[in-house]
Amino acid sequence: MARQNCTLEVCKVNNGGCADSCHPGPDSTAICRCTGGRTSVNEGKMCVGANVTACDGDKFTCANGKCISRLWACDGDDDCGDNSDEDTNYCSLHTCKPSEFRCGNGRCVFSTWKCDHEVSQYYVYYTSLEELALVMRSITGIFFVVASTYLLPVLAS
Repeated sequence: MARQNCTLEVCKVNNGGCADSCHPGPDSTAICRCTGGRTSVNEGKMCVGANVTACDGDKFTCANGKCISRLWACDGDDDCGDNSDEDTNYCSLHTCKPSEFRCGNGRCVFSTWKCDHEVSQYYVYYTSLEELALVMRSITGIFFVVASTYLLPVLAS
């Protein structure tokens, strides 16, 4: 039996992470383009008006021109005031820097925060304690049980 040849149509998944026009590129990458005289910002995936100046360095450029920390983008909070830092297409497919860790919710955090043993708003948002218990087991190797609104570790004696 012949193997099925599957190809990824990158622009069909959250518009390839592009805010405007997505075009398939080499190696299943998305090439984003802005239309209507707008310019691209934030990894070239978002479009802002020609009157907006791109922010410097490690800043995220909001659609309204405000500059915020890159780490504030895709955190579930409207830090821009226009919700452009929570754009579904951008947040689902943006990339983190090599010095950062990408959480399951798309959020980039400093790599040093990855296993700092703190429960933080920056980590993945889980839909249930049962889901979190499974993730905690995969990270720590310890079984957790749900007790009311808490996770309790099951320690071997």
